[in-house]
Amino acid sequence: MRDFLALMFLKGALLAGPAGVLESQGPNSRSARRICVRSVDEVALHAAFTALSPGRQREYHLHFSSAKQASTRASRVDE
Repeated sequence: MRDFLALMFLKGALLAGPAGVLESQGPNSRSARRICVRSVDEVALHAAFTALSPGRQREYHLHFSSAKQASTRASRVDE
């Protein structure tokens, strides 16, 4: 098991991103690139949520709050 979460891009070589964000998948990989998240501090969830449109924010709010049990709401937020 790895110590990171990887977001894979099959044609990542075609993406222009900030330097150091996209990593090569391995020595034999030519076009696939990935973004590795190694800690929770690297993920700016609040910034990503506020960047969503008001309609998307409302959809997420309805999804989280529609659960009747607190444990279900907590698990949905954790996902």
